[in-house]
Amino acid sequence: PVPVEPYISEDYFEKEREAIFKKNWLNVCRLDDIPNPGDYVVKEIAVLRTSLLIVHGQDGAIRVFHNVCQHRGNHLMSDSKGCSKFFSCGFHGWVYDSQGKLVNVPDAEEFYDLDRDSLRLKQLRCEVWNGFVFFHPQAEPDQGLVEYLGELGELLKDYPFEQMRRV
Repeated sequence: PVPVEPYISEDYFEKEREAIFKKNWLNVCRLDDIPNPGDYVVKEIAVLRTSLLIVHGQDGAIRVFHNVCQHRGNHLMSDSKGCSKFFSCGFHGWVYDSQGKLVNVPDAEEFYDLDRDSLRLKQLRCEVWNGFVFFHPQAEPDQGLVEYLGELGELLKDYPFEQMRRV
């Protein structure tokens, strides 16, 4: 018989989270979800216990940030998707741009030695492959996305994903 312990064990799940999910590239959305500058989606990644903000920047770059204000740790965006040049925390109104830069702090003079550069949104490594947006939980992954996809990526590189409809 097949043991059930790996499917129900909290310890086994924690080992999987550490060994697999925190060390591999994960698909988070498609470019179709954020086609225009300012578009964003919020994705809850339960296995990593995190909320991500995926942004099509005003400069055209795709970025993945932790959906967390650097002041008090509240989620910035609660809507699952939208379009905005700026992202504002509902708690104290700190405002970030699509590059993760802290651009406005109400009552900034009340904060001693406020260093806006150190309070940028926490960005994750992000790469796009054939319209799929991937992120990596580690700051310095062992390999890039194309290397990670390996032979499978090579086999599927010319597949017409852009012609497919999500159902």
